Amino acid sequence: MTSAPEERVSQGSVPFALGGTPDLRPKVVIGIDPGATAGSITAMDIEMLGVKASGVLPVATSDLVEKMKTYKEHFNVVMVFLEQVRGYVPKDQPMSMHSISRLCRHAGVIEGIVTALGMPFQEYAPTSWHRKLNLPKGGNYKERKTAIYTMVRQRYPNEVSRSRCDSIAIALAGIYKLRGKPIQ
Repeated sequence: MTSAPEERVSQGSVPFALGGTPDLRPKVVIGIDPGATAGSITAMDIEMLGVKASGVLPVATSDLVEKMKTYKEHFNVVMVFLEQVRGYVPKDQPMSMHSISRLCRHAGVIEGIVTALGMPFQEYAPTSWHRKLNLPKGGNYKERKTAIYTMVRQRYPNEVSRSRCDSIAIALAGIYKLRGKPIQ
């Protein structure tokens, strides 16, 4: 008499049937805006689209490492979306070369920390995540930032601040990117 094959539900590399334990931490996508002045980070629940944690990025590398370790410890991180940073700055967003180099360096440090911690990540170009969220095209820098803030404030009235709205939007767009669906 043959028995039915044992159903194996795998979590990571150790199947439950072999003594593994399910990962009960919330599945999240992390959105990171390296920011020209103050960056921000948001962990968003991939199923419920709720903000699990959000805050300003620490400037000190050691503090940033600790923050990322904490996120990895408390959440099942599906993907980290890091806003892509380039040396190009639109005409309506004047920045000094020093500011641009500091921004690029900060993004590189974040990328290194995320990689060292073994978290999967993708860079996400601002134009791409704006498009994914159906944000208006064109306009000047201030108008684009206001559109992002308004959209995020409508969805998450208790979570939003101007300093954190980009990372919330990046996380939300990242979830829609993973799902392959447009915003609803």
